[in-house]
Amino acid sequence: MEAFASIINIFLEKRLIPTVLGLITATIVYIVTPESNILLEKLGRGWYVLLYAGIFFLLISFIQYLYTEKKCFFFYINRKKLLKQVWTQVDAFNSFEKMFILEFINSNNRDKPVTDNEIENFEKLDIDTSKLFIRTYSVDENGESICVCKLNPDSYRILKYSKEKYGRICNFVEEYNI
Repeated sequence: MEAFASIINIFLEKRLIPTVLGLITATIVYIVTPESNILLEKLGRGWYVLLYAGIFFLLISFIQYLYTEKKCFFFYINRKKLLKQVWTQVDAFNSFEKMFILEFINSNNRDKPVTDNEIENFEKLDIDTSKLFIRTYSVDENGESICVCKLNPDSYRILKYSKEKYGRICNFVEEYNI
């Protein structure tokens, strides 16, 4: 009985939304199902609802997985078009700025302390840096405020893919891309 209780506990703690939506949808399916349904007669009311609850739970969990874990799912479908846009945008950067971005890619997007001048270089360009970088401010040991920066997760994922697949982050293969 404890094993069953622990399974129920997992579903309620970690998978509450798909579980509730699955049960609600299965109940609606049961309500609109005619009494002469063969599956309903063979399984009985409780098992019929649980069967459909399980099916809808799996379907909702799969959709949730695609949305959260594979946020770049549509990137893989339209990757050529998206890569062209990203490469064109990165072409506008000078070599220092490209190396700055490559540092994030090579370090698995670890936080990096940056100066205001480094960020201002990107802000001079005609791009929205909030889409490219995530900036946070913290205080160091001396009590001074420092800016810590890293690439936006979506930008990082796209640029990392570009670097791994094509060996570059812009339209032109240059020595620092390798």
